[in-house]
Amino acid sequence: MDKIHKGKILDKVSDYSVIDCSNCNFKHLLPYPNKEELGKFYSKKYYQSYKPNYFTEDLKDEEYLNIAFDERLQIISKLTNGKNILDVGCGAGNFMAFSKKRGWNPVGIEPSNMAAKRAQNSGLNVFEGELEGFVEINEKKFDVIHLKNVLEHVISPEKTLINCMQLLKEDGIVYTEVPNDYQMIQKFAVKLLKERKSWISVPDHINYFNFKSFRNLLAKVGLKPVKRTTSFPIYMLLLIGYNFISNKKEGIKAHQIRVNFELFWDKVRLRLIKNMIYSILSFLHMGRTIIFYSKKQL
Repeated sequence: MDKIHKGKILDKVSDYSVIDCSNCNFKHLLPYPNKEELGKFYSKKYYQSYKPNYFTEDLKDEEYLNIAFDERLQIISKLTNGKNILDVGCGAGNFMAFSKKRGWNPVGIEPSNMAAKRAQNSGLNVFEGELEGFVEINEKKFDVIHLKNVLEHVISPEKTLINCMQLLKEDGIVYTEVPNDYQMIQKFAVKLLKERKSWISVPDHINYFNFKSFRNLLAKVGLKPVKRTTSFPIYMLLLIGYNFISNKKEGIKAHQIRVNFELFWDKVRLRLIKNMIYSILSFLHMGRTIIFYSKKQL
């Protein structure tokens, strides 16, 4: 029997409400988007028309993205000895390609036909389809399951994580990263500037987490975080004049500040200080994203 979803309505966008669901213990859209329509959206529209510049922007940000990939793999290497990675929602395979060059064995899952084909044409092993379809045909266990910007998009993040647990070795690592939404800085900044709540994205962002609700979700499926961190708190820039919500040029500037912050600490070889800053921000429930490295609870 499906859950009954109820809770305080926080916002209304188009035909949807964002509720603070008392049964799920995290915020999500209500009603849920139609599963079939959502599948078509990701397979045929997401990169084609909804985010047509996504791949081009990733190429421009290659150096910036590679810093994050490198740090991620370093942390994972300390937590598990295996080299087999399953990248769920791998897009065009940027993380897969980077990890492969570093001696890892990546396999990807991607529902977008356009993104999957780009990754496959680059020589990467990518299953085009949904996680459920991959689970049905797969016989392999993985040392690492990588879910970056996935769980905010799915109708049931709990079911998605349970499926991932079936594919994970007993001593494996699950990397999860989702947006940190409805946080204090976001709410204060948009109220001060009388702007829209730009983190609400319909229909692709279905679920909205904070550190507490996301950690509770991981615990519910039997995952125990062993490390937490976050990423650049870009909404802070709204408070110093970079209104990236309604001004595209300011958005470009704000993104460049984020990029420069990462590149600076890498250039002076002081990633440790930057990572300490991010760690502190995560414990203050700030930062743009929620990042956990988790293991199965024994």
